[in-house]
Amino acid sequence: MSQKLTGIYLAVGAIVLVLGSCEAVFRILEINEKLIFQLTSQPERTVGKYVYDDTLGWRHRPGFSTMIQWPHGETLEKINSRGWRDRNFPFKKDSSRYRIAVLGCSFAYGYGVEMHETFSKQLEALFNKEYPGRFEVINFGVNGYGIGQMALAYEKYVRKYKPDLVILQYGWFNTLRALYDSMWFSPKPAFVLEEGQLRLTNVPVPQGNFRWIEKVFLRNSVFYRFLREKMLVYLQGDKNKELAKRIALLRSQTEVQDSKIVDLSTAIFRRLHHSVQLDGSDLLVFIWEPEAPWLKKICERAGVKFFNLNKEADHRFLARQDEFTYQPPVSHWSPFGHSFVAHSIFNYWKRILSNN
Repeated sequence: MSQKLTGIYLAVGAIVLVLGSCEAVFRILEINEKLIFQLTSQPERTVGKYVYDDTLGWRHRPGFSTMIQWPHGETLEKINSRGWRDRNFPFKKDSSRYRIAVLGCSFAYGYGVEMHETFSKQLEALFNKEYPGRFEVINFGVNGYGIGQMALAYEKYVRKYKPDLVILQYGWFNTLRALYDSMWFSPKPAFVLEEGQLRLTNVPVPQGNFRWIEKVFLRNSVFYRFLREKMLVYLQGDKNKELAKRIALLRSQTEVQDSKIVDLSTAIFRRLHHSVQLDGSDLLVFIWEPEAPWLKKICERAGVKFFNLNKEADHRFLARQDEFTYQPPVSHWSPFGHSFVAHSIFNYWKRILSNN
C-alpha cells in the first residue's frame, strides 16, 4: 500500500474517530436535551415535523408527535391524522354547531405552548362556556407560513371543513414572507402581480436535493444536528440582517412606501376573501401591532373585516403586556399571550353581536 493511500486512510480514520468521540460526548452529557434546534428540521421541510407539499412547500406531518424542551419547560407537539395541531374534526359539520377555522403561522400554531393553551382552544372554551356545545374552533396554523400560503392552504385543505367563519392572524412577517419563493432554505410558492393580475409561481414547489444520507444523520446524530444548526445560522446571518433593516423600516412607517408590498398583499387578501365568500363563509382578520397601521390600510384596501387585538383587550391584559411573549429563543406568545388573543377575539365578537 502506498504512503499516499495510507495517509488518506489514516486521515479518514482520524475524522471518524473525532466525530464519533464528539457524538459520544454529546450523548453522554445529554446535550440533545439541553439544546433547541430551531433550524435543522426546517431546510426543505421534509424531515421531522414537516412533510413536503407540492402546493404549499411544506405542511405538518400527519400523526407526528414529539416532546420539546424549552427554557420554560416541556411541550407536547402532536399533529393529528390530517396534519393539523388539533383534535380530529370530520369534514362534515354538525348543523347545530358554528365552526371557526383559524389560519396563521407559528403564532396560531402555538409555538412553545401546549395545544390546549393556544388561542384557538382558549377561544373555543370561551364560546362554549357562554353557548354550551355550540362552537368548534379548528387550528390550521402552520409554522413559517406567509399570507400567500395561508390563502392556498384554505383553498386546498381548509375549505373541505366548511367553516362558518375564517379568522386569519396577520402580522408584518406574514406580509414579508409572501414576497419570497423560499424561506429558511425551503422552497415555497410565491404570488406575483403582473399588470394587476395575481399569478402563482414556483408551483409545483421544487423538492430540492435533500439527500437521504443527510436525513439519516439528522434523525440519528446529535452532533451533526449541532453542526448543521450552526452552519444554517451562519449562512442565514447576512439575509437576516437585510430583512431586519427592511422590517425596522416597515414597522416605523405610518404609510408603506413600498407599493409592491401593499399591492401584492392586497391582491392576496382579495383572492382569499373571494374564495371564502364563494363557500358561503366570511373572513375576519386580526392585527395586534399599533406601530404598523399600514396593516390596517392593506385590510381596508382588500375590503376584508379586521380589528386590532389591543383595542378589544381587557385592561387587565394590557396592564401585563410584558407577559404576552416568551423571551428569545422562543419569542412567541406565552399561554397568557394566547389568552389575551382569545379574549380579544371573543370581546370583538360580543361587541359586533350587541351592535347588530
